[in-house]
Amino acid sequence: MQSSIKEEIAPQPRGSSALPAAPVTTTEKIELFLKLFRCREDVYPKLWQNKLKGTKGYSPACANEWVRNVCEKPKVKCSDCQSQAFLKLDAAAVEAHLRGTATIGTYAIREDDSCVFLACDFDGDGWQDDVKAYRNVGRSMGVDVALERSRSGYGAHAWIFFQSPIPARLARQLGTVILAECSEYRPDMSLESFDRFFPNQDYLPKGGLGNLIALPLQKQPRKQGKSSFLDEDLNIISDQWGYLAHVRRLSLEELRSLLGAYLLAKPQAKTEDGFDDISRIADENILIESSIDSKKDTITGLLNGPFELRLNSQIHVPLEGLPGKIVNRLRRTASFTNPEFYRRQRMRMQTYPEPRFIFSGEMRPDEMLLPRGTLESVTKIMVEAGAQVVVRDERLSRKRIKTTFKGKLTTGQAKAVNIVKSYDCGVLVAPPGAGKTVMGCVPLFPRGRSPPLSLSTDSLFWSNGRSV
Repeated sequence: MQSSIKEEIAPQPRGSSALPAAPVTTTEKIELFLKLFRCREDVYPKLWQNKLKGTKGYSPACANEWVRNVCEKPKVKCSDCQSQAFLKLDAAAVEAHLRGTATIGTYAIREDDSCVFLACDFDGDGWQDDVKAYRNVGRSMGVDVALERSRSGYGAHAWIFFQSPIPARLARQLGTVILAECSEYRPDMSLESFDRFFPNQDYLPKGGLGNLIALPLQKQPRKQGKSSFLDEDLNIISDQWGYLAHVRRLSLEELRSLLGAYLLAKPQAKTEDGFDDISRIADENILIESSIDSKKDTITGLLNGPFELRLNSQIHVPLEGLPGKIVNRLRRTASFTNPEFYRRQRMRMQTYPEPRFIFSGEMRPDEMLLPRGTLESVTKIMVEAGAQVVVRDERLSRKRIKTTFKGKLTTGQAKAVNIVKSYDCGVLVAPPGAGKTVMGCVPLFPRGRSPPLSLSTDSLFWSNGRSV
């Protein structure tokens, strides 16, 4: 099912190194650390632990924390507290982190909706292959991706750095492009990866601090081979500071040029008032409409000979021997952007736990299940790849029943019904009061079959289901 990744090194890597040479003194190392990892400067999160309860978490470092009659935690959230005195992410905080006397993170989005890095979190089964794919695809685009083993040791963060604060929206578009390319080589990579970016949304939630990420190189996990940067084979790099000094950071101009090369069309609002969500349109272009360079995305000639699809309540696509590019294309037929995610983002609300993309199929070890409505698109993809598609119809043949339609359709309803009757599978969309229940039932009568009836609420069942 998987194909090997072409490790094409861009002839001219984009970006420039943070420093001309490795830092030597403690001051130089701290300055490099701040240059790479400090996003929001006015506040940073600090790890706390309750050994009695066995709990831990992060909260903003504050000079008034637990001060009697001042700090009102946990009744009042830190972001809403009137007595907040947040500490700045400065050299002292970083030194404590590196020496192991504190564990800190950084908030990944600034107050002006910009960021200085994009990090992608990989964990779970197969994280090693996933993170390698992400790095190699980034490298083929001329983007330097630094891999850091997580504090737990069971995953990794993939970091892309920028020379100056850039719009978080553009940074996340870059990550989306890379992940969309990755799915050709790792077709079983979950869509959840698209929700593992830091920052995790384009705009800072109103009244919030944004999502945080634990910073690397804290002394205690580093001694255990964790929270450290990795080489080509995912082994710990011996000279961490020398490596970080030479990591290439992208400029805003380079990022715009890169996105322009990999997106066939710049996202444009479809309405005159520009109300359409540009972020959503861009994501649809990247993931759903396959608008990544079509020459690189060709599947012609990847298959040869007959290919059988099973059709029942869903489409069953066997995965054995199926190239990753084709699996990726097939997944896209049943993937779509989640409107609730973009609504919440547009209103500057927390987007968690809403996923950015939804896959309406199912991946199994030996097959992929897709909705029946994608049959035409699936067949088209397989034919384009060179297959001779055979559809084995396993839909149930129900017992015939005698039916008679005694109603009278309006002109508009009759027109809609005639169109629906010409298709084997489809969706009827109409406004409230148009008579969708009646229009949906009319095509059933000539068939004389007892249909399954699916209604979203009890009230619809009692008002429509029983009468049907």
